[in-house]
Amino acid sequence: MDSPSSPKKVLLKDLPAVAADPHPEPKKIPQRPQTPPVPLTPPSTPPQTKKRNFDFGQDMKNELQTSIRSIFQKWDPRYEVSDYLKERTVQGMLSPAVEEADNPGSLGHPQLCRRRCIYFAKGHCQHGSSCGFCHLEHTRQPAQLDKKQRTIFDKLTEGQKLEILLPHLRTKATEEQLQHKADSVVEIMERRMHEVSAGAPALPEELTDSRMSNLDKVFARMTFAGLVGLSFRKTVDESDYVVSVLDALERLRVKYAATSPRSESTEDASALYA
Repeated sequence: MDSPSSPKKVLLKDLPAVAADPHPEPKKIPQRPQTPPVPLTPPSTPPQTKKRNFDFGQDMKNELQTSIRSIFQKWDPRYEVSDYLKERTVQGMLSPAVEEADNPGSLGHPQLCRRRCIYFAKGHCQHGSSCGFCHLEHTRQPAQLDKKQRTIFDKLTEGQKLEILLPHLRTKATEEQLQHKADSVVEIMERRMHEVSAGAPALPEELTDSRMSNLDKVFARMTFAGLVGLSFRKTVDESDYVVSVLDALERLRVKYAATSPRSESTEDASALYA
């Protein structure tokens, strides 16, 4: 029995029920303190100007490299002497003999012309008389080096390439109605060969007699312009020598067009321009 002095125990069940609040206040979710955005500080004018100047200079450099490679490094067995002659024709820098031709690309056909126009071969060329590709008949596929032959040829020095190609150029200069008109081109390339051949290394071991014979067969079937262009393969700069050869080749095309008779296929080609 509990003593009179001990406190009376109160049980939870004995407490009166508390009425629920019909409109309880929603619990407030503590908000994280928001940090004000830091304003972006624009870069100062000098660094921005410097960056733009750098990009502009790099773009010019890339464009120049692309232009040079398109002129002197483009691989084509007929070698169009790339876009050099075509650009000069468009700019009106060639003689009236070129302007009177049916189209600039056909000038010097078949040894000095550009490659065959694929659109003209299909029946119609929208560029007509201003087309920079040949509109005359090409009776055979152009000769070209295969992959292994190109690999071996690329290992040769400039002097070695000229030493191999010049005999074929001399032969072409006396054939195909060129009649020694190409002597100026050959003479420039011969002088270049003597300049760069001093102390030249021996030919690579891969260039055996049989492979050299096969190369000679391909070179013999190439056009004069194709052989000239092949000598520029892997050339990356527009040197005075390269420009002089291209100018001499341009004059040769004009001279050839002024003295050679018009082809019947050229006369037939004019019907497609109507």
